[in-house]
Amino acid sequence: MTARLYARTAGPLLVLLGIAGIFSGGFPLFGVLNVDPFENLLHLASGFVLLYAGFFPRGGRLAGVVSLVAGALYAFVGVAGIVVPNLFGLTPGGLGLADDLVHLSLGVFGIASADLDRRDAPPTGGAGRRTVGYAAGACLLGGPVLALLTGGGGGGVLVFCVGLILVGVRTLMGGGDRTVGWVMVFVGALAAVADLTRLLLGVGAG
Repeated sequence: MTARLYARTAGPLLVLLGIAGIFSGGFPLFGVLNVDPFENLLHLASGFVLLYAGFFPRGGRLAGVVSLVAGALYAFVGVAGIVVPNLFGLTPGGLGLADDLVHLSLGVFGIASADLDRRDAPPTGGAGRRTVGYAAGACLLGGPVLALLTGGGGGGVLVFCVGLILVGVRTLMGGGDRTVGWVMVFVGALAAVADLTRLLLGVGAG
């Protein structure tokens, strides 16, 4: 997924989520997604910026920068939402498991897509890199499923976090930007620690 493709995909999705949240009457979207004013504004603002970066500029440089910034922002919100569900009072309704997974997904794919546009080193790792990629995909897809099946007991979030770490490892093995790779590993590890803290303290079960 390139940065422009990410911007063209995530942008419309975020705008739709923001608009739907505004007209939801205060009820969670699909019964699980938070619709507090701050989150609606965040979705709308980032969605419109991604739309502009994805469709209007002729060059792809802006799309890469915007995707990286949006990815980092949503990765931070995803991690913060696990530990402090109300985001320090910004989301009184509280961010739940579904919100955290959506934000972490937007974060990891935004950072990864920006990295794909910046690669200049040849891939390394061969079969090992492919194995890590398959494992990362299984964790990123299986984590949310497990979380939903277990009612957000924590196992699914941890599996998803392992997927984030593996995406970073694969980026490092694949000749991508090393800074981006380490950011992915750090975000995944931080999210895992945050979720373990949530479980131990019994808060933010979502």
